[in-house]
Amino acid sequence: MTKVTPTGSCGTPDLTWTNCPHEMTAAFEPGLVSVVIPVRNRFDLLQQTLQSVYDQTYRPLEVIVMDGGSSEPIDPIIQRFSFPSDTGFTIVCVRLESLGAPVARSRGCAFSRGEFIQFLDSDDVMTPNKIDAQVRALTIRQGGSTTQAVAYGPWRCLYTTVSWSRLGPPYQLEAMPSEEAMLLGYIAGHWFCPLHSYLFSRATVLAVGRWDSWLARGQDTDYLIRTLLANVPFRFVPVGE
Repeated sequence: MTKVTPTGSCGTPDLTWTNCPHEMTAAFEPGLVSVVIPVRNRFDLLQQTLQSVYDQTYRPLEVIVMDGGSSEPIDPIIQRFSFPSDTGFTIVCVRLESLGAPVARSRGCAFSRGEFIQFLDSDDVMTPNKIDAQVRALTIRQGGSTTQAVAYGPWRCLYTTVSWSRLGPPYQLEAMPSEEAMLLGYIAGHWFCPLHSYLFSRATVLAVGRWDSWLARGQDTDYLIRTLLANVPFRFVPVGE
């Protein structure tokens, strides 16, 4: 059974597997960005991820944490980011069986209400202006209308140990020559841009469809290849990581 536990300023009632949405719909709240995060344990990393989401300069945001059978209660982490006074930020925890990240992302999209979708893993962090810059780029370049489009930009690796952390060098400082070059790079395996670097319009996620739950690995690459095969335009944004 899946149970949705609303927290923060989210007013959604409790839902179960039988009465919660299974499919994403076209309806959305204009301007809202839905951040979908699958997690199973790794709460120390999740806290850093949630902090980077809360620190975004952009509002409104809704965070959908998909808990895939964690062995310890996740509520204390979620409650740390429940701020009723911040009406532009809501967070909800969705508890489900351990069915893998692809199912969690697909179900997270079904719960979402955003005009834009940001996928994160539970060990990803973003610079504070990442979402703001990419939302602006998508809305401006689409003439104020967000049809099928994806934004992407620079990214880095964050190396951490118990006693220290450091950022690696920046990658993807320039736009790829074309969507075809991106597609060929993914297929050949000689180009990579991590999932958290992208911001998807809702129309794009609807067009691409569910994540492939049969893949044991490479789900991100499969999803991005399918997005490129759908002839979705990709917009490079030179700020935000």
